[in-house]
Amino acid sequence: MKLLCILFSVLCLGACSREWQPRQNVPLAIQQKLVAEYQGVKSLRWYYDGKHYTAHFRRASYNYLFKFDTQANLVQRKEEIPLRNFPTALKNWLAQQYPSYQLRKAAIRTTQLQTDTVYVAEIQRGMKFYELYFTTSCNLLDKKVVFPEDTNRRSLGGIYW
Repeated sequence: MKLLCILFSVLCLGACSREWQPRQNVPLAIQQKLVAEYQGVKSLRWYYDGKHYTAHFRRASYNYLFKFDTQANLVQRKEEIPLRNFPTALKNWLAQQYPSYQLRKAAIRTTQLQTDTVYVAEIQRGMKFYELYFTTSCNLLDKKVVFPEDTNRRSLGGIYW
């Protein structure tokens, strides 16, 4: 019961950290920038964290995230990719370091200030989910524990954005 209460508290905090925004609350310049880049988006959701407007959407069965500053500059982009496009060197590294885990989803993340592409791998074993961030040269940058019950993940169908 104690574990259930802790899990519920964590999920509530995660759900409250970003506030969903109706499209009419998002500046038109930001909306136009997104439409110029991608058309035919499905399930578009906007979030505002007080600093950035974030668009989450699906297109051609994949998840996308575009983060804009208040001046409509694109500051981060994250695109889900097919598992077959995930670099073989990273798959081999995962097989050695996490042999009992399954690669579930993969993405590429780029930012304004970044010089190297960052690959994101979501791995799973039973009810344990991790999100790992890598450079193309297999350097592990970050590892995050992800809860499958997280409402943010459920709305995006995968990788924790």
